[in-house]
Amino acid sequence: MNVFFSSILIFFCTAALAVPEARSYLQQQIARGQIDPGRPNQNFVLNGRQFRVGDFEPEVGRGMLELFTRSSRDQAKLALQNYLMARADILRNTNSPKRAEVMENLNLLFDVVHGGSGSVELTKGLECLPQETTQDRTVADLLDGIRQTERSNGCAALAPGQHRIFASGPRNEIAAADYLLRRGRDGSYQAVLNLNFLQGNGTTTPRAMLDRTKQCLQIASTNMRGPDGERLEIIPLGTNEIQRLPASERPKSIEISITPARSRSLHRAYASDIECPVLVHEVMHLLGLCDEYQEQGPDLPSNSCRVVTRAPSIMRELSVFEHAIPATVTCECTSPLCRQVMNSSDERLKRLYLGQSLSEVVPHEFRTSFCREEPLPNGGTNLLNSGGNIVVLSQDAGLTLEGRSLGTGTTLASPQILRTRMTCRCPANNSGCLAQVQRISANASVFHPRRGCPNDLNAAPLEPVQGNRPPGFSFHNNRITLVSPPLLPSLLLPNHFYKILEGVCPGGRSAGYQQCAEFAYRDPPCNVPDRCRDDGFYLGVNQ
Repeated sequence: MNVFFSSILIFFCTAALAVPEARSYLQQQIARGQIDPGRPNQNFVLNGRQFRVGDFEPEVGRGMLELFTRSSRDQAKLALQNYLMARADILRNTNSPKRAEVMENLNLLFDVVHGGSGSVELTKGLECLPQETTQDRTVADLLDGIRQTERSNGCAALAPGQHRIFASGPRNEIAAADYLLRRGRDGSYQAVLNLNFLQGNGTTTPRAMLDRTKQCLQIASTNMRGPDGERLEIIPLGTNEIQRLPASERPKSIEISITPARSRSLHRAYASDIECPVLVHEVMHLLGLCDEYQEQGPDLPSNSCRVVTRAPSIMRELSVFEHAIPATVTCECTSPLCRQVMNSSDERLKRLYLGQSLSEVVPHEFRTSFCREEPLPNGGTNLLNSGGNIVVLSQDAGLTLEGRSLGTGTTLASPQILRTRMTCRCPANNSGCLAQVQRISANASVFHPRRGCPNDLNAAPLEPVQGNRPPGFSFHNNRITLVSPPLLPSLLLPNHFYKILEGVCPGGRSAGYQQCAEFAYRDPPCNVPDRCRDDGFYLGVNQ
């Protein structure tokens, strides 16, 4: 044990003991690990008499210090924050005779953990005390939840059943990170936000905006996954709903103003007519993610040093939202072509009619940057047996695809198959382009339904897939239902996912993201490391 910690422990040993035998016994039990000093509502029995741990505040403080000597600095900070929350009821009551003892402990403990900034950090902690516990929720119950967080060992990955509260720093306004992260028994994650919508100058009510936020995030969560397939669900709760959580699991409230329709939405201000892609983008800011696109204008935030990424990302382009979620669409089979094809028994024609197009398989930005299209002569029956609606013709330093669709003059006896060839070439040493080629080829090689109605039918809006309906199509009562899978593996890129799981913990899997995101709202001098311009380092994925 180092000299500094030893000198602190001597302080507690000299405190006056009201019940010497009980205090001595408690010290021994804490040292042996039989009693947790951070659970003041525990009872212990000595000589037939029952005592409460919280009645011996100096021993609690000493036990915390002993815990610090066996912990890392980050673990000590977490344990101290939990201890502060555990004594919230006493600290809120300025008339409590125990408050002076608790404050004495806290002042000393904060100085040990935070050094010269101990008093400043303690003041911040006191300003953010959790709300009062309800009558059926005791401090001991609250601490049971806190122990789950403490067992996560600071920045270590959460085990199933554990949770952690993330809190933003005083100057972390753009990339705010106030949320509860829980890990389910099945290994999935939930990020819970405490949102307080304010009417502002908008026309949408706070209740309606909360409902819209829940709906959009429910859609987004259908395909929000980590690199190993771990699911993440984002759950927004209102001011009243958050009270149903244990006090130890309530993240700090985030106020969001509702602004007039057609105004620009920001992470703390939503336009009354905000749509799901924009809303999800702004919510990602509340989970600590930063913008990845270049914006211009004198009234916009500083961003001259921002790294503009290339990989498809909801933090860079809103179209990723639509591409990353599964969708269903229902079309009225009203055209002669539709009725003829869908009432036939020829599955090859149906797949040509309802299969995804080249523009759906090849993302727009990739298509405009690396590809060119040219029409091919129309084909007939012979093409039905030589591939589906998209055929991979070649794949080397690029990709050549052929897209096929049914023409309006199609008959069962003589189908008219329209053909288009798309040729894509990657620049030398462009690993991002080559990685995208691999993904496009994989998508093109598997039949997927269109994400919208065929051109000769009325279009219908996209809706989230309900339940676990597999991709495919069905035809019933002159209606076609298309169920299409997402075009991207996840709405989140790997380091986005890790950033949400790790917050600002150093040295984790999100270290590259944290380093590069620092420049998102900075003006020169920039000094952006070259590796930050590599999406593999920044986002954990090639283009």
